[in-house]
Amino acid sequence: MWAMPSAIVRLAQDHDKEQARAVLATAYSEYENSFPAENWVPYLADILDLEGRAAASELLVAELDDRILGCVSYFPPGAKAEYPTDSQSEHWPPEWSAIRLLAVDPSARGEGVGRLLTDACIDRAREEGAPAVGLHTTEPMSVARSMYERMGFERAPRYDFRPGPTILVEAYRLLL
Repeated sequence: MWAMPSAIVRLAQDHDKEQARAVLATAYSEYENSFPAENWVPYLADILDLEGRAAASELLVAELDDRILGCVSYFPPGAKAEYPTDSQSEHWPPEWSAIRLLAVDPSARGEGVGRLLTDACIDRAREEGAPAVGLHTTEPMSVARSMYERMGFERAPRYDFRPGPTILVEAYRLLL
């Protein structure tokens, strides 16, 4: 378990899923206008599909006073091959771990919740012997990108992809 003065990060339990899904929906809703509708609709469905990622990833939640402040899907090394429909993570070398869909409730932003969740994923990756942690983000997600860069993540354009003609999903990695 990871802790900061006000919140803890732990593995999500079944009873956390609806709160986590609500945080994901609220946090990502601000990006809807940054995506063409034909890309946004399937992306939102993927964002909310916690069960679809469950076999290959671990859902971590940041909690304070029984309230989920944020969440992230952590893919351990080797998980990508087990989840081939996950276009976001199948681009990574199999020995890497990956982070997907970091979300912080807007009311908790600026409190270190995103960093706390990212640090928890990095700690897990190190414990599991991963040589790197990969993640994808987009230009509109500038606050998250800035946080990742401050934490030492570097651009890894080799792993970029385009889910549509106007969208570039940028890859970042942190060597461990």
